[in-house]
Amino acid sequence: MAKNEILPFAIADGANVLPAEEYQKLPARNNGFSAGVARSQELNKVWRQSSMIAHVIAQFIAETNNSDVLDDGNVDKLKAGLISALSKNVNNTVPAATKTVAGITKLSSATNSDDETQAATPKAVKIAYDLAKTVSIDEINKKFDKASVLQTTGDATDKVISQKACDEFYAKKDSWEKFTAGQINIKSSGNYSSLILIKGSGDTLLLETSPNDAYFVYRDAEGKNKGVITIPSNKNGTLALTSSTDTFKAGRLNIESATGDTIFNLGGTNGSSGSEISYVRSSKRTQVHDINSKTTVVFPQKSGELALSSDFISNIRRGAKVKSPDTSEWGPNECPSGCVLTQVVHKGNTEWGVNNWYRPLQIFINGKWKTLAGDV
Repeated sequence: MAKNEILPFAIADGANVLPAEEYQKLPARNNGFSAGVARSQELNKVWRQSSMIAHVIAQFIAETNNSDVLDDGNVDKLKAGLISALSKNVNNTVPAATKTVAGITKLSSATNSDDETQAATPKAVKIAYDLAKTVSIDEINKKFDKASVLQTTGDATDKVISQKACDEFYAKKDSWEKFTAGQINIKSSGNYSSLILIKGSGDTLLLETSPNDAYFVYRDAEGKNKGVITIPSNKNGTLALTSSTDTFKAGRLNIESATGDTIFNLGGTNGSSGSEISYVRSSKRTQVHDINSKTTVVFPQKSGELALSSDFISNIRRGAKVKSPDTSEWGPNECPSGCVLTQVVHKGNTEWGVNNWYRPLQIFINGKWKTLAGDV
């Protein structure tokens, strides 16, 4: 083990040194001791603090260099030992710098190196900056060999295509030009991809794919939907659309909604007019609704035939039988409003011997019988 002869002074317990609080307030700490007698506690405090720091530094030198530090007055040797110890300590504790780790790095003024372990000096940065200022787009264009510029498309990896060729083969075409392609692929990085066809009037036809289905959407120039066709992704078959004057031949037409009500509109536009045949999912009923007159015919959840005419009343019935208070034979024999008097019984043995029974009228609404008046 290396020896250290630079030793601390007055470090024993109870050493005769001035307490730290008194030493901090000691006038001589700033101005030094003047002529006269100095107290031993004051001098011991000064010698202990300086000797402790000297000892720690000397010990660091001895342990790091593994060599003796002697009290021989050789200042140059002590200085060289300290520099050597500091250098070894840095090299052993601070890593080399990388792109992800901070540390020691080497500087370089090279401008043609691809080394990623060295740092560029201001000189190298200035050389690159001065070179960039001298190069213009015109000078770059002059370096191209015009003979190697292609006027058509291809699969070459070492050729340059001209602006004219890019415009002819890749630029957008006007709608009246012929666009020939065996297949047009429109790819999206997400779940949606769309193609929009625009008429001169501003109306558009949008073909769009979504995470679940595909859609044809016809919109006017203001962006309002004029027609929507949904192509479900989980159905197979053929979709045929005809005009209103064509014959639509089908043994059965199925219209299905996955979540909401199912509506089939006749003669209307966007549900603003005409008639609708709908299945209301919430109440499980079928109804026919005339949008113009705002009238609705509801088909009850009952088996049988339903006939509607101007002189036919449906969905009306008598309710439960109710007895009213007895009356005299002179009456009056009445029942509450909205009810039908159904039975009158006369008992001749008493003045109040007329018994009356009535039934309230009920109407079938929203799948339930509702009483118009009276008690059930």
